[in-house]
Parts: sequence; C-alpha cells; structure tokens
Amino acid sequence: MAERTLKYRELIKRLKVFGVVEDRSRGKGSERLLTRIVAGKKYSVTTKCHRESDQKPKAVIKSIRRRLKLTPDDGVSDAAFYGE
Repeated sequence: MAERTLKYRELIKRLKVFGVVEDRSRGKGSERLLTRIVAGKKYSVTTKCHRESDQKPKAVIKSIRRRLKLTPDDGVSDAAFYGE
C-alpha cells in the first residue's frame, strides 16, 4: 500500500488507534502537539491545523509516522495504519 493524503480529522482518527494524543493547547498558533508513549519513552511532533478538513500531504504524514514510531520498521504496516 502506497502512502496517500488524508484529511486532518481522518489522520487524527487513525493516530488515536495507536495511542496518539492530540494536545490543542500546546504549540504556537495553528500548531497542534501530537504525542505517543512507546515502551516508556515519549515521542512528539507538532503539525499545522488551520481547518480539520484540510488535506495533509504524503510527506507530512510520512514524517509524523516516522517521528511517532508508526512505520513498518516499528511494526506498523501501511495496511494497518490506513485501515485496509
């Protein structure tokens, strides 16, 4: 399964399945902080959200997955992540 774009709200929905928490109060302006704890270690990344219906590019999704340890190398396949 190749990576694809997702709307922000759909991305957050998929991330929550893997224990990612969105903190709207952190970050600057339109940024949101996403955090995930894996084996007792905290991983976090910020991302922009002007509207929840905006499409997130493939590169941004790839970066978020990499920073939150949600890649195939970390045991999360593309099919599992995209729900297929």
